[in-house]
Amino acid sequence: MKYQITPEQLDKVTKSFFDKIFEHAKWSEDSPDSYGEAWHGFFNQDGQMLVGHPEYDGSTYFTDGVYFNNMWDFFGVDAKEFTDAMGRYLKKKYGCEFDRIW
Repeated sequence: MKYQITPEQLDKVTKSFFDKIFEHAKWSEDSPDSYGEAWHGFFNQDGQMLVGHPEYDGSTYFTDGVYFNNMWDFFGVDAKEFTDAMGRYLKKKYGCEFDRIW
């Protein structure tokens, strides 16, 4: 049997998880990646980008695929539901609004 979870229920169960992940995160306007491209977004205390966008495209946000690799499985949802929940969390906590996070 496949269980269905509403966005509100997902937000409740992911809140403490995202609180921990973003506890020391800071918005940075210029953090180059390994290719020298600048990225803007939330970075943890180790300088690893959690969610952000490349300098040349402010409309498309990405999570760090290595950092968040398959974490949505812990919550029994797919990647889109997980990143949508992350977007709602960031909007509520920081006032940031994302059209879509990949």
